[in-house]
Amino acid sequence: MADRSFSPVFLGSVFIGVPLLVAVAWMTDWSEALRVFVSYELIYVAWFAAFAVANLLSYTLIWLWFLELENVAVPWWRAFNYRMAGGAISYVTPGPRLGGELTRADLVSSETSWRIGLSTSFAEKAILFVSGLLFDTSVVTTAVLFSLSAYYGAFVLVSVVVGLVVIAALLYGLKRVSSQSTVIGAIIDTVVSTAMGQHVANVKDDLSRYATSYPWRMALIVAFGVGTKALIAAQFYALVLGAGFHVSFWEACVLAAALDIAYSIPSYMGLGALEGGQAAAASWVGLSTGVGVIIALLARLRDLAMSAYGLLVLLYYGGVGSLTSWFN
Repeated sequence: MADRSFSPVFLGSVFIGVPLLVAVAWMTDWSEALRVFVSYELIYVAWFAAFAVANLLSYTLIWLWFLELENVAVPWWRAFNYRMAGGAISYVTPGPRLGGELTRADLVSSETSWRIGLSTSFAEKAILFVSGLLFDTSVVTTAVLFSLSAYYGAFVLVSVVVGLVVIAALLYGLKRVSSQSTVIGAIIDTVVSTAMGQHVANVKDDLSRYATSYPWRMALIVAFGVGTKALIAAQFYALVLGAGFHVSFWEACVLAAALDIAYSIPSYMGLGALEGGQAAAASWVGLSTGVGVIIALLARLRDLAMSAYGLLVLLYYGGVGSLTSWFN
């Protein structure tokens, strides 16, 4: 199951990330970063962790909804563990981050078919892609066009406009669903990698069926997916408070959007992109680059801790072979 192109893709993604990391190191106020790190209030790290777990549970709920559509009942705690294992593989996979969905399909195959496990995993990925696109576009558009004092009202206005555009595009796509020429097809093509070979057609067929058979449920799940972004913003709100500063919740949304955008850059584990994105976003909301780098460091530690848990879960459910096969 290991990706045989791992080495060149890995080197390419590192090649992208290292210059970004060097640029961030050059521009960062390290004296401020050290001061923030030394005086950081740990109680806010606990809040940060709590919001992070809640966020992961909300993602698991989306996957469970798709499994329910297929009349598959999986205990929430087991689905959570399966998702954590898949997330760990996705995090350590360079380039397109292919692997987490296949891992989940393997783990849940004892309770349903492998195809359903794979298709529902990609369905969740598609929902998070659309909701992330909606959230990030609204946040970035508002940040670019309006002043800080107008953020709240402007954010609502921009979100409504962007939301209407997205809904109109999706409804148009539902009328002419195909994997080649419609909006729905474009989303499916984005989240489904051709590296899966013969499984691509099955997954695309299933995702198209979900979209055409349950359009209103899909719209509600997308809305819920946008709501999960509030939990990411809450994480950054807690991190800023722990650093001894205060931002509005809206400004925490800017930091959350920067995280999304950073992980869309094909840099290994967001190397450089995460640090640079948080430094830039921190500056945008009136904080120093040093604070942004510390926030990025804590966010990376969160992702590494979650990945470590996910790999342990994979080791528990699948044995050493399922874990080492990804690194051969």
